[in-house]
Amino acid sequence: MKNCLLHKKLCNHFIPLQSELIEAHGYVAETHQICTEDGYYLTVHRVLSSNDRVSSPLNADINTDAAVTDNKSSDSIDNSSASPNCHRILETLECCTSPGSKLPVIINHGILSSSADWVLLGPDKALPYVLCNNGFDVWLMNARGNTYSKSHKYYLTKDKEFWNFSWHEIGYYDLPATIDYILEKTGHSKLYYIGYSQGAAAFYVMGSERPEYNAKIKGMISLAPAVFLGNQRSPLLKLIVHFQSVIDWGSYICNMYECLPRSKWQSRVLRTFVCNAPHTVMKGFCTCWFFSHRWFR
Repeated sequence: MKNCLLHKKLCNHFIPLQSELIEAHGYVAETHQICTEDGYYLTVHRVLSSNDRVSSPLNADINTDAAVTDNKSSDSIDNSSASPNCHRILETLECCTSPGSKLPVIINHGILSSSADWVLLGPDKALPYVLCNNGFDVWLMNARGNTYSKSHKYYLTKDKEFWNFSWHEIGYYDLPATIDYILEKTGHSKLYYIGYSQGAAAFYVMGSERPEYNAKIKGMISLAPAVFLGNQRSPLLKLIVHFQSVIDWGSYICNMYECLPRSKWQSRVLRTFVCNAPHTVMKGFCTCWFFSHRWFR
């Protein structure tokens, strides 16, 4: 009972942040919870155009936010401002405009990220919106442990067992559970998959460890895939390796296993730094942060 109440509390606290952002951009947001074989609760955000606001059988057993702040029709949106990368992805996929034939597309984020990253650019630019405007049923995945998927049947986030996973478990458990859920709810037998960095690596894990799921994939697009770490050139990672035993010891002593945890104290420090730091310092900080994924190449 305690874990069920905790799961509900976490969902109510975190989920509206993403759905409200999607709705503020003029789209319909649905929030779905999926439980994996090993007990993790995953949150998946579905992006629909305002034309798809009519209730469907999906709404019977999920927690859904379907308010729309802008009733702009997706058919009237001009995609000419979309990035060249979005256009190349659209050329790879088979567009379908009939509501009944909308093919599902899973978009999976990279390491230390979440589904929110995909919609920050806003309408006409963000990949989920471009795909939605072109007739696809878009599902934004959240891997275990990120902001929207911090709940488990038996463990709390302060437990070491909760964080005992890598992209191997994400590919072996999270992806199959998400794929099965979406195919069951939409009635399709196949779907598209787009993975960035860790999201692509997790897909390769699933494809090799659970090959039966390959038949459920109509097409897969890898964006900056991370597959082999042996040749990575990140000075930061090379430095951390030498202190791995110290980091493990510190995590055990402090009982803190989450990477970049969120707390009121940390938020206050970060806010003070952002508001008062010189422009040059902030520019360097933002550059290092937003391009941190390059360190894993």
